[in-house]
Amino acid sequence: MSKKKNPTKGNHFLPITYLRHFLHDDKLVMYKKGEKFFTEGSKPADRIVTISGEGGLGVVAKQNDLYTLKEIEGVEPDFMETFFVELIEGELNGLIQEVESLPLRAPISNELKKKICTLMASMTVRVPGTKQETETIFTEFLKMQFQHVPMSEKEKGAIIEQAKKESGWEITDKDFEDAIQAFFDGDIKLEISSNLFVKDILTRMEHFANIFYGMKMCIVKSDGKSLFITSDNPVAWFVPKDKADYHLNAPRSLMSPYTEVNFPLTKNYCVALTRRDDWREIVVPSISEAFDILENTLSCFSKDYIFSPVQKPILDDFANEYIPYPFKLVRR
Repeated sequence: MSKKKNPTKGNHFLPITYLRHFLHDDKLVMYKKGEKFFTEGSKPADRIVTISGEGGLGVVAKQNDLYTLKEIEGVEPDFMETFFVELIEGELNGLIQEVESLPLRAPISNELKKKICTLMASMTVRVPGTKQETETIFTEFLKMQFQHVPMSEKEKGAIIEQAKKESGWEITDKDFEDAIQAFFDGDIKLEISSNLFVKDILTRMEHFANIFYGMKMCIVKSDGKSLFITSDNPVAWFVPKDKADYHLNAPRSLMSPYTEVNFPLTKNYCVALTRRDDWREIVVPSISEAFDILENTLSCFSKDYIFSPVQKPILDDFANEYIPYPFKLVRR
C-alpha cells in the first residue's frame, strides 16, 4: 500500500527553474524592500542577502499555502503545483534556449510569442502581489456594499452562526457591529483563501495571455555587462508619465493604448510589450537609456523582494528606505 504524499507546504511563486537564469557566478542578490522588513532596529545591510547556488534558491520566493487546495473532493491539494510544473516550468528551459538561439533583429514567431505570453500570464497571476490586489478589490467592494445595501437580520444571523461554528465563540450583535466598524477602519483585513486564489488564477490566466498576445512584442538582449533584474512581481506595466492621467490612462492601467509591459526572462533577456504601431516584433539590443527605464520599472513594481544577479548601488536605495508597492485602489 503506497503512502499518501503530504501536500507541498511552501509554494514557489517564482519557480526555481526561472530564478536559476538570474544567477551570476552562482550568486543571486535578494533585496528585502517590503514594509514588513523595516522594523525598529533593522539595518539596511540586513535587507540585502546574497543567495548561493540552486540550494539557496529553494528557500526564497515561496509562501506557505499560497495556492494549496484544501478539502475539495476529488482534487489533489497540489493541483496548482502540478499544473504549473507541467504547463510552465517543464517548458521554460526549452523556451529560453529558443530565445537564446535567435540572432539580433531576428523576427519573433507567432508560436514563440504565444509561449512567452502564456509564461507571462502565469507569472502575473500566481504571485502574492496579485493576491493582495484581489483582496483590496474585494475589500473595497464589500465596503461599498455595506454602505449602500443594508444587511438584513437574516444575513447577519447567518454570518454570526457561521462564525460561531468555525471559531466556537459566542458572538453578540455588538461584537458583529464592532467587527464591521473595524473592517471599515482597516483594523481587520480581508484575506482570501488559497482555494479562492486558485479560482482567481485559473479564471484570469487566459485573460492576461490574450491581452499580452494582442500587444506588439520585442525581446531586448543585454550586452552581457548590464544584467536584468527580476522581482516578486516580474511582469511590470505602466503608462509613461507624459501619457498618464487619472481618467482615461491611469498610471497602472494595463488596457491604455500607451501601456508598456516589461518581463525579465533571464539576466540577459527582457520581454517588452507595447501597443505602438511602429514596433517591429524582433530581437533588439539593449541601450543604456532603455535599460535604466526597464530597471526602474521592474524595481518599483516589486512588492517585497527584488532579485539581482549582482549588487547595484541604485537597488541599495530600496534597502535604505521603504518605497511602497505602487498599487492602490482609490475609492471615490
